[in-house]
Amino acid sequence: MLTTKPKTMKKAIAAAAITLGITASVPLLSPGPRDVRPLIVQGESIEAVTRAIAAVGGEITHDLHIINAVGANLSQEQFRAVQDMPGIRRVHGDGTVKTASIEDGTLPYLDFPSLVQADDLHPMGVDGRDV
Repeated sequence: MLTTKPKTMKKAIAAAAITLGITASVPLLSPGPRDVRPLIVQGESIEAVTRAIAAVGGEITHDLHIINAVGANLSQEQFRAVQDMPGIRRVHGDGTVKTASIEDGTLPYLDFPSLVQADDLHPMGVDGRDV
């Protein structure tokens, strides 16, 4: 059986708690990726958007030229500066998009005709053709 003096045990527990507390707070105190968030920046042209992101020192992550936009990682300060720049139309949050599916995610959600009541029109011959 292991025997430890109560004072020694209290000191060890206190030291462990302090170490754990300091270690847990380090990510909160350190500047870094937590200060940056992914955004979609859209503008009059891809060139205008690219210049704006470069001007504030942001990081471009995706080229979305088909909609005159880029995906970018920006801090709150960079976001504020970019949204007011000439040639910038919108700044959207960038997030994950999921397709509709059955609960386990393995099959596509196929009940959309009844969801939008299109199934009521199908017996009348309305099926979306020639629209």
